[in-house]
Amino acid sequence: MCIRDRDIRLTKDLIAQTEISKNNIGAQAQISSAQLDAQMTLNTTQAKEAHSLKVDEFRQAWINTFREDISVLFKSFITLKDFHSVEEGFFIAWDILKRAEKSQREVYDELVELATQKTDLISKVRAKLSISDDEDYIKSLEYTSTAKKQFEQYKNEFKEFNNLHATIIEQKTKILLMFNPNGTPDEKHIVDKLDYIHQLLSLNERTFMPKGNKVAIDKALIDLQPLVQDMLKIEWNRVKRAKTL
Repeated sequence: MCIRDRDIRLTKDLIAQTEISKNNIGAQAQISSAQLDAQMTLNTTQAKEAHSLKVDEFRQAWINTFREDISVLFKSFITLKDFHSVEEGFFIAWDILKRAEKSQREVYDELVELATQKTDLISKVRAKLSISDDEDYIKSLEYTSTAKKQFEQYKNEFKEFNNLHATIIEQKTKILLMFNPNGTPDEKHIVDKLDYIHQLLSLNERTFMPKGNKVAIDKALIDLQPLVQDMLKIEWNRVKRAKTL
């Protein structure tokens, strides 16, 4: 074989090897691209599953927290309602005190009104200064003082009564904040029932709870239970469906 033929053959072999290398590189590139796509798809799927799992965990935690908080609020409602029956002496003493204070204010205001009706300034001043010596006003002061001493015996009950109201406000607010402002009809019904019960427990200017309120509270609590159960069931079914997907 001549040198020229040998060079031609070597050249052809080199070209052939180059083509083979190119084909191998192309195949490897295709494999790498396919592997990258598969890995990206896997990562995306895993990320979605992790996100769904985290959402389910939050929903489950929400269910547990709400169930516990609403149970505590139910107990506080019942405790405050029963407080009106158990501590009747406290409410009687409180009513006597409020009536005494109201009577004292009315006597004082009447005497002030009479004093202002005097025609001259000196007479007005004397009339106002003599209010503290008025017999009716002195009696009203004594009546109020006696009522305060009687009510002082119930200072612990008065503190407990105010604490119960404050606790209910705190517990109810916590539950309301767990709801979406644009909540479902079930959530809105629950909020309405909670507000209604709280209103029945509020005395405002009264010292005694109307008897009808106690019956209405019991009925409202009974009506509220299935609403809460239905809402929790819906949330629980969401968690179960997500786990089975």
